[in-house]
Amino acid sequence: MITEVDDANDSATSKITWTKERDIALLGQIVKVGKAAFETNRGGGKSKDGNKQLTQEQIWAGPGGIVSVLKQDYGHPFQGVKWPSTQSVINHITHKQSGLIFKFKHLYTSGMEQSEPAEGGTEGTKDERPLGEFETLLIEVAELYNEVKAEKEKAESEKDADIRKTDSRNEFMQDAACKGDFEAMSKEERTGNFAMRKAARAKRAASVIDVEEEGSSSSSSRSNSAKKANHRRITVRQYMEEQYLPETDFAKIVNKEKPTPGWTLLSDEDTLLYGFDQPTLEKKMSMMDATTSFREQVTINLNEFTETNKKKLQHMELVEKNRSAERTRELDLAEREMKLKEEKYKADAEEKKAMMELLAKLANK
Repeated sequence: MITEVDDANDSATSKITWTKERDIALLGQIVKVGKAAFETNRGGGKSKDGNKQLTQEQIWAGPGGIVSVLKQDYGHPFQGVKWPSTQSVINHITHKQSGLIFKFKHLYTSGMEQSEPAEGGTEGTKDERPLGEFETLLIEVAELYNEVKAEKEKAESEKDADIRKTDSRNEFMQDAACKGDFEAMSKEERTGNFAMRKAARAKRAASVIDVEEEGSSSSSSRSNSAKKANHRRITVRQYMEEQYLPETDFAKIVNKEKPTPGWTLLSDEDTLLYGFDQPTLEKKMSMMDATTSFREQVTINLNEFTETNKKKLQHMELVEKNRSAERTRELDLAEREMKLKEEKYKADAEEKKAMMELLAKLANK
């Protein structure tokens, strides 16, 4: 959408006096260009079809642009005119107070017919004269402007809706993952003291490790299958990083508006089943991958679950070890402080005893 900038910096000599004849020439050129006159922006960018979009300066002042044609092809009514900045010309059409589109909105706005100035300069009486060339062109330009404005507002509304939908989905999946972890806890893990919670967590993790040890004969094949499974599923964020995709593509991928060649978006239930807390993609299987038996798939899932619990157990042991070392340091410090106080007390007592003996000797003399 075209931007509006104050043209207060234009010098007085570069101001142009707009007559109806000049307005008609300008409006006619805008109609020829069409919506592109208002779809441009100051920085350019890309259009909906993916092609590079022309900038505002190119459309209005570039070769064959709106103002460029007026300067070249019109000896009259623009003869001898010292043209102001391009932005000043744009503001003459779109400015929200002084622009033609807004000054004459009664021509194309339903319900404002009675606000149309009458011949005598009064208001409240509709001018019944037929529309002239100026009015006809202005209505066409206003329609182009309002159409582009409506498309922009719709696009922004859809983008906001996609962002809200994505945020809501991520929040749901994270809540579900937390709920699953909580439901897997025993009563001791939920409500017990520190020692009870630690013992219960270790017991639950050990029970998972025992299941893996029972099938140690096929541990090598299971490990390879687990690695293969991890390679087959990645989050949408990881996929975007690998493909160098912009952040705006996240919502499109999640809403299945942008294809992901070779990958399929998992449902929310499957995403949680595989232990992910955000939108996840699964690699499409080849004919060879599709031969994986149900038993092997169960083994893959079990190994993934076991590996996760191993990491949790190792982390808990490391945290407890650090806490134990910290408590030992605190006890050692307290013990040293106690010894120092005791030694100081003994030294003060001996000094006091020596002073009393000295005073007693002096008194006996």
